[in-house]
Amino acid sequence: MICTILSTGAELQTPCRNEQEPPMLHCREQLFELIQRLCLQGYDTFQVDAEYGVPLWTAEFVLALKEFNPIRLHIFTPYEEQTTNWSEDLRDRYFSVHAKADDVRLMQNQFSEDCYERAAKHMTNQSDLLVVCGAVGSLPETAAFAEQSGVKVAYLTLV
Repeated sequence: MICTILSTGAELQTPCRNEQEPPMLHCREQLFELIQRLCLQGYDTFQVDAEYGVPLWTAEFVLALKEFNPIRLHIFTPYEEQTTNWSEDLRDRYFSVHAKADDVRLMQNQFSEDCYERAAKHMTNQSDLLVVCGAVGSLPETAAFAEQSGVKVAYLTLV
C-alpha cells in the first residue's frame, strides 16, 4: 500500500529551530512513530516532496527503516531548484535522500505558484492514504482531491 505524507509547514514555526531540542524533537518522534505504525499496517511505499521539515524527515526515517523492512521511498521534486536558498547542510541531507530513494521524479523545471500543489496531487492520485501533518482541515484542496479520488485522508497534528 502507498502512503503520501505532506505537511503544512507548521512544524517549522516553532520558537526553537534545533531539530534535536523540543518542540521539534517531539515532532520528529511523533512522525517516526507514525511511519512505524504505517509499516505495521502494511504500507510499504512512502511518497514525499522532500521539502525541509516533515517531508525531508519522512524520507530520512523511511530510509533508516528500509534497512530492516521491505519498504520503498519515492520522491516527487516539485521543481528543479527546490533547494536554492537552503543551507549547505540541508542541501546535503536533501541530495543524500535523493541518492538513496527508490525513485525520484522531477515534476517541472521552473518554480510556479502551484508546483507544490501539483506534486501533492500527483502523489495523492497514486496513494491509498494521504497523511497531512497539520491541523485537521489543513491543505483543503489536496484533501478534497484525495477524497474525490477515493484516497483515505488522515491528519497528524504535531507539537
